[in-house]
Amino acid sequence: MRSGDAATDELLRRLLAAHLVPGLGAPANLSIMLASAESGRGPVQAFNQLFRGSQLVVRTRDPRRAVQALLTYLAALGGAPDPSLLHVTGLPAVANGRGVVLPRGILSSLKTLQPRLHRAGIALVDAPMATIDPRIVSLVVPEPGLGDDAAVLAEVPEARRLGAELPRVEPGAYPLAAWAFPCGPGEQGRLTPGRALARALAAGAADDTTPIVEAATRLRPLLAEITPYGLWYATIDDLLAEVGRMLGEG
Repeated sequence: MRSGDAATDELLRRLLAAHLVPGLGAPANLSIMLASAESGRGPVQAFNQLFRGSQLVVRTRDPRRAVQALLTYLAALGGAPDPSLLHVTGLPAVANGRGVVLPRGILSSLKTLQPRLHRAGIALVDAPMATIDPRIVSLVVPEPGLGDDAAVLAEVPEARRLGAELPRVEPGAYPLAAWAFPCGPGEQGRLTPGRALARALAAGAADDTTPIVEAATRLRPLLAEITPYGLWYATIDDLLAEVGRMLGEG
């Protein structure tokens, strides 16, 4: 992990003091850039950004949200996942109180896409994967999981102005409405049960701890309750139109 300035580095060291390993020369998987206090004094609040490798994964005017996102991404790097939940490759989002899983590849257009998603009432969840509880057919937004010192976290200011940006999606369970899978041209639209199951298994629902047969048994009733959707797009306009159609079927 690395940060953009000495003040952020010092704050994160205090926030994560219980988890630091002295002298460990590990490469930085995550980078956080917090806007300075001076940059937020004008009419437009500056953006705070979190990178995973070289990919921008969180972009927000709220500094505390960016730090909470970092804690969530760090927590996902270690620890045993809850075996009762499905942890799959996808970009979790919430629209009108309902959970949605989008293809993670759309993050490549985050800077341009996020404002348009916000105007459509779709808020992206700051998490490295989508977590689904098949028992209650819900998208689970986890607590950050690290950062034991609430007093240090409280030192990170919250945004004074979000503009058109939607607020952070709070931890909790959101009824899952739809799960979108990337597909080729001409394949977009609602998926058949067999194709949806195959795409869900390929997204990581079956792994070293969950055999394919067990994962399929958990997935079939879940997929029957939601809209599994093949998503193909050439432009952001295409993407937004397809997401709108998908949510309209949910």
